Amino acid sequence: MGKFRTWLLGWCPQPVGGILIIVLGSLLSLVGAVMLVLPGPGLLVLAAGVALLATEVPWARRVMRLAHRWYLRGVKRWREWRCARRARRANARGEAAVQS
Repeated sequence: MGKFRTWLLGWCPQPVGGILIIVLGSLLSLVGAVMLVLPGPGLLVLAAGVALLATEVPWARRVMRLAHRWYLRGVKRWREWRCARRARRANARGEAAVQS
């Protein structure tokens, strides 16, 4: 989103560009929230709206950091689960477990 913000503020004065970013981010977040109930990529649009808001609004920046921590924690747990699953399967077949 940094490139978009730089591009937008390049042709638009700072106060107007900041307000425009907040309006677009809010609109994307609202549409994403509606798409959670209706058909469509709700989480993706909601995340894009919050990411756009995070360039201007401190609370959205905190939400993005929290979501990133949750994502990293989930990836770590998935990798641990995958390695444990491979080890269990190798033990069931009587093979040596391969670590990756």
